Amino acid sequence: MELTTTKKTEERRKDVGLITLKSFTESRPYVIQTVIDAKSEKRLSVEEAVRAKILDQQRGIYVNSNTDEELTLADALDSGLLEVEYEEELTNGNGSVNYRKICLSLFISCIVFCCIVLFEYLYSTAHADSNK
Repeated sequence: MELTTTKKTEERRKDVGLITLKSFTESRPYVIQTVIDAKSEKRLSVEEAVRAKILDQQRGIYVNSNTDEELTLADALDSGLLEVEYEEELTNGNGSVNYRKICLSLFISCIVFCCIVLFEYLYSTAHADSNK
């Protein structure tokens, strides 16, 4: 699970002939829920995307598996390659924190992580036994 906090608003301006295009990108704090593999269009958990080297959490980079192009998380989000839950959605309407939703999200992430660790342990054990 990745939490990114950005408080700036960025304006992009591009002149094309007589037409001026402006686009605004607003970044809000969010938690990544799902990562879309650009090649297969399959929805992956954050853990699966990290293992597949699509998501680099340390650098905050999404790697397009079709082109090997590196995108910032904000650009990947703008491109529809990330499904996120914004911080505002983790609060009740009055601004108080919705701990039930946060705890459920963390609980699910812990279960997925434990399953991955258990799978890797079982795989390494079985692989070690077959080499004897």
